[in-house]
Amino acid sequence: MIFSASRFSSNIIKASALAAACLLLPAAAMADGSEIKTGRYAMGPGANLDSFTCASTAPEDCEPLFDMKDKLTKEEQEHLGESGERAYLGDFVVAKEPGNGDLYSVKGGIFIGRVGAYTFSSKGGDKALCQRKEPNKLVCSVYDEDKEAETVNESTATLTFAKKNQVQLNVEAAGDPAKADASFEELLRFVDGQNFTFETEEEYAHDMYISSKLAYLMVDAELNKKWKALDKKERDELLPGQRKWIQEKDAKCGAVNMKGSEKELTEMYECQKRKTLVRMYEELEL
Repeated sequence: MIFSASRFSSNIIKASALAAACLLLPAAAMADGSEIKTGRYAMGPGANLDSFTCASTAPEDCEPLFDMKDKLTKEEQEHLGESGERAYLGDFVVAKEPGNGDLYSVKGGIFIGRVGAYTFSSKGGDKALCQRKEPNKLVCSVYDEDKEAETVNESTATLTFAKKNQVQLNVEAAGDPAKADASFEELLRFVDGQNFTFETEEEYAHDMYISSKLAYLMVDAELNKKWKALDKKERDELLPGQRKWIQEKDAKCGAVNMKGSEKELTEMYECQKRKTLVRMYEELEL
């Protein structure tokens, strides 16, 4: 699956859907009598698939968010990266498959800004099945389907649990090298050799809170920018409807300045983002 760099919302929606799918698997480590520690692994703090960085979209799309850096905490600013910088976002969940002592599954993936995503999946499935070859090593067959191009890229992912809380990922293309997609080969070069660290459910939830806030702020800034670009007559005509929309949005989602737990605020920001995207692109067609 290759993400387009032209539309921020597309990146976030696709990335959000994939990250949401990851939650179907257990994220807490389980004792399975082996050197393979099951659970969620991320490329680093804040580096799971739903974390947001401006580097994942076209640089000019990031300008509104960079302009409001003074309104963000230091931690939130660190999630932005630098405009034009390549983004590495990724996490995956390792789970023990029932009924087979050596069979595991891996679900999730790694998003590379402006290149695409390497996702753990089987043919027609949303997870890759992996065989334990050594006490601390899993070998997985991964199939990346590009439905638009009607092609399937096959690769072998080897997960080595070298340390208690770390995994090294090594990948290589399988099948006929002459038929390999150039963009897929580029993905493999960036993904190969990456190290991942075990992530607790609390750490993951906190990352989701930060990323949902930044994602909302970006689409809100984009809407405000496009609103100001309208001539006065258009704004005057749309203003009553805009005020009504804001009231209905806050009644449904909760106001942006509401107080609550990080879980409650994450849900509020996600709801605000979705409604803002619909308003901007479908209702106002800005």
